[in-house]
Amino acid sequence: MKFEQLHTGTNCNCIKNAEENTIQVFARKIGSAILQTEDFFSHWEKGIFPNDLKDCQKVCLHKGLSMNLWNESSRHQVLEKYLNTFRFAPKYKNCILVFQAKENAGFIEPTPNGRDPFHFTFFKSDDFSINLLDVLEIFPLENLES
Repeated sequence: MKFEQLHTGTNCNCIKNAEENTIQVFARKIGSAILQTEDFFSHWEKGIFPNDLKDCQKVCLHKGLSMNLWNESSRHQVLEKYLNTFRFAPKYKNCILVFQAKENAGFIEPTPNGRDPFHFTFFKSDDFSINLLDVLEIFPLENLES
């Protein structure tokens, strides 16, 4: 698997702690009930860069994609996080994609933090396309609001 596009414009090695993961199931907020290529554009690809381009942690977070582990242990907390952000911006990324990465999609790194213990970062391979995702479910957040 190649990551030349990922490492373009930086000397940071964003995949040093990441590996291929085709077993675990993940969730990511997307813009509609139909998965689109744009749903997997990183901040970097959208032209949003960190202030300090020498800070590899920030550079790699901008080059990677945020997602969350989706299983029995994490589902409730992750769903609550997504619902909270949905309440502030109900028109922006108002669906949840539940998926598994297929072989050669990219590398995945656990990147938990104090607020989000189930956070992971996905680094796309040069060959990535949305066809390298196994879509298990897409559902709108508005149906979950009470």
